Amino acid sequence: MSEPIFPIMEGYDPRQAIKEARAAGGTILVIGLPWAMIEPHEAQAKSNHGGQTLKRLAERGGLCAAEAVAVLSDQPYRSMPKTAAQFRLSALVARWTAGQARAEAEAEFRHTDGF
Repeated sequence: MSEPIFPIMEGYDPRQAIKEARAAGGTILVIGLPWAMIEPHEAQAKSNHGGQTLKRLAERGGLCAAEAVAVLSDQPYRSMPKTAAQFRLSALVARWTAGQARAEAEAEFRHTDGF
């Protein structure tokens, strides 16, 4: 079973979002986050979004990239261009994914080598 995904919204026209990302030199468009990545930031999500839980925000369609960047950075929301938010969000996802892979590799090393 796959891990739940928290949705990232990019407006009502996904083709336009893709076009804008490409025009800005983007190669990745983040459309969802691993739930385990955003869950530790629930308090910031509630603070930024009138007490709404991550579950409720997901039910309502998720967050835009700039909102997700603010939540993941434990900061109040501030407006930023869509492409800048997507670049920042993709970097946060890459860093989190690398950390998860490193933790898994270290756990496997300890398990197989008896450390």
